[in-house]
Amino acid sequence: EVYSKEGSWVGHEGQLESFDKVAEGRIRSRGSCDAETAANCDSYFVNIPFEKFTQAAVRGGGGARSFYITLSTNDIMYQRSSYSGEGGFQLQAETQDIEIYDGAGVTVYPF
Repeated sequence: EVYSKEGSWVGHEGQLESFDKVAEGRIRSRGSCDAETAANCDSYFVNIPFEKFTQAAVRGGGGARSFYITLSTNDIMYQRSSYSGEGGFQLQAETQDIEIYDGAGVTVYPF
């Protein structure tokens, strides 16, 4: 399941009602991916088809949108790279139109 909300997720931890579900489905893991196998990790990622998503707009001029990605099992793996960028989070990717930061890992479903 993928949830989203306009603005920051900070202050909304554990408040699923603050988020809208934008995608759901069933996936099956293709294996594990770690530092030793990182060069071959593309084969382990699961893509969610575009048509399975509800639109989640980001306002221009500095708008923000948060995403919460979860499984109903504890099989999702997350590793935070560091805690230092915008609001304490690390910039993961950017274009001239968008910046993507990491977030927090949560070990319960949902939240």
